[in-house]
Amino acid sequence: MYYPPKSQGNNQLTISQLKQKAMKQFTSPYIKYYDDREIVTFPNDITEIVERGLMGAQLKTVILPDTVTTIGQGAFLGAAIESVILPEGLKVIGDYAFAACLNLRKIYLPEGLEKIGNGAFLGCVRLETMNIPNTVHFVGKEVFALCR
Repeated sequence: MYYPPKSQGNNQLTISQLKQKAMKQFTSPYIKYYDDREIVTFPNDITEIVERGLMGAQLKTVILPDTVTTIGQGAFLGAAIESVILPEGLKVIGDYAFAACLNLRKIYLPEGLEKIGNGAFLGCVRLETMNIPNTVHFVGKEVFALCR
């Protein structure tokens, strides 16, 4: 599993710095995230998008493989995404996973999803359409707070 590099000191790194650190520390298909692309497709061997893994990413579309079962806390927090294709095998959307994704308009939650964490879509002010499958047995607090 790949964890994006954490900064030292001021908690901010440029994309160039992130690329350099990632290339030094890891050889992973996740590095595609740092290529400044608008669409990212992940490799088929990952099972989790880690906590804050793509926080603030300037991506428009994210396509997750069927192997992903968990989206971690704050994984896409504040990202510029407009659409996400979630896998059929997804079981858990962590707390604040998509919070403050101001451009997110539509998201399809797959059958088999079991848990939507606290504030998962908090502040997604453009969110217009969402389904909640019958398989969801836990919906956290303020999941849709500050949405339309």
